[in-house]
Amino acid sequence: MTLKWAEILSAKYAWLASFTVFVLVCIYLSTLNDTLWFDEAYTLAMIETSWIDILSFTANDFHPPLYYYIIKAGSSILGNDIFAIRLLSILPIILTLLLVYFSLTKNLSIYAAILFTLAFLASNRVILYALEIRMYSWALLFVTATFISSYMALKSDNSKWYLSLFVFFLLTFYTQYFAGILVGIGFIFISIYTILYNKKRITTLIAIAVASFILYLPWLFIVVKQVSVATNDFWIPNFSYIDTIKITLSIFTSGNVLTSILLLFLFGYSLLIFYLKKQKQFEDYFFFWGLLSVLAFITFGTVLSFTIRPLFISRYMTPACGIVWLFFAAQLSTKPAKVYVSIVLLFLGLHSFWELQKVPNENGYVHFNHIAQKSIKQNDVIIVAAPEVSGGLIGVIAYLFPEHIMTITNDKSVRRENRTLNYHISPFKMKIAKYKDLKNYTHLRKWLFIPYNAKNKDLKQFSKGSKTIHKGNFGWLGYITGYQFDLYEIHPHNND
Repeated sequence: MTLKWAEILSAKYAWLASFTVFVLVCIYLSTLNDTLWFDEAYTLAMIETSWIDILSFTANDFHPPLYYYIIKAGSSILGNDIFAIRLLSILPIILTLLLVYFSLTKNLSIYAAILFTLAFLASNRVILYALEIRMYSWALLFVTATFISSYMALKSDNSKWYLSLFVFFLLTFYTQYFAGILVGIGFIFISIYTILYNKKRITTLIAIAVASFILYLPWLFIVVKQVSVATNDFWIPNFSYIDTIKITLSIFTSGNVLTSILLLFLFGYSLLIFYLKKQKQFEDYFFFWGLLSVLAFITFGTVLSFTIRPLFISRYMTPACGIVWLFFAAQLSTKPAKVYVSIVLLFLGLHSFWELQKVPNENGYVHFNHIAQKSIKQNDVIIVAAPEVSGGLIGVIAYLFPEHIMTITNDKSVRRENRTLNYHISPFKMKIAKYKDLKNYTHLRKWLFIPYNAKNKDLKQFSKGSKTIHKGNFGWLGYITGYQFDLYEIHPHNND
């Protein structure tokens, strides 16, 4: 008995250690990089507006409003600087780990909770979206909470878990649409199970479905409008079967190709254990149904992208991470190899951290911040050259340099971006000038941003005889995007 309690205590310390390492890694990485990409800049600009304006801006976006309200409420407590808002993205991952810990230790074992936490640490996808100022970490929390609530509801037949299922189900739909589709698919699986094995709860599921529809109805009309706009014109250019494979495998990214393959191999090992297990329990089947719901979700996104237009990308897989790693943890937690798997996961996590902490310096974020803070002054004019698909850069610049005069070159290829320019800058405080009116600002210093994809990179056209200095080539900012832009300083004529 003493040995058993000693083992349990040591396992709890092991979970606490892995949990602490995960939190510290996320917080430390958040301190390294205070630059943004467009979606993050858009979020920060959005929460500086009123509660009513957030609703209006969100209606013109392609996301529901709940996330922005959460962040606005959180910023009133922590402040609205980049680090503070990133902490609000780490918070839901912490809550997910705690929720899974209490659920798995009660119904499976402490080792399942350890494996789940270490899998989160080893997964680049989870870490990156714990750092990003977007809704995906919150969607992950709500999807995982819906899944666990479903598991507990079916297992215990307790009404409180059906209520929890209803709450998190609705929160998911108000947070991110593809996450809502995922839990919707899961709800179909739950309904099938209920019809087959627990008919007395059919009325409960109908009540959940009806109540969810009624409470979502106010936003549903806006969703229809957003879907109509997205299906006619969306930023995703193309989609292929290779993209489906990449999207599916994106959950297993971990540092580099070799470590990602190793993480995928470990997950494959958990599938093999499930297949070979002769006496499967309810937990085994339920967590496997979770995997099937993820596969059905990927199939849905693929079919949607082929039949209507490309709409499915890898970041939409982030909310599914909890479901995938729950299956993994449940299968391996009872095997002697769990200790060795835990060591490998810890190694993968630390390696992934080592790779991520190099990103800000390698991509030039630190250098760009120095230039932005020390060199670009309030009266300077900012020029963005031919942003064929770089509207995101416009938004980042608009957030970083509020009240500046910004102009966008008048190129035929920019017409598509001009049409969505109001979306890109609507929440920002930016003075937009026509490119042809630059002649009125010859006495001011200018900063020229040339995106990697600009077709016209003729400096003579932009400088118009003024002295031009190349300040460097920089990453597109943020942790996730990998695009590049060149920055030039154009001196005013009276300083030549």
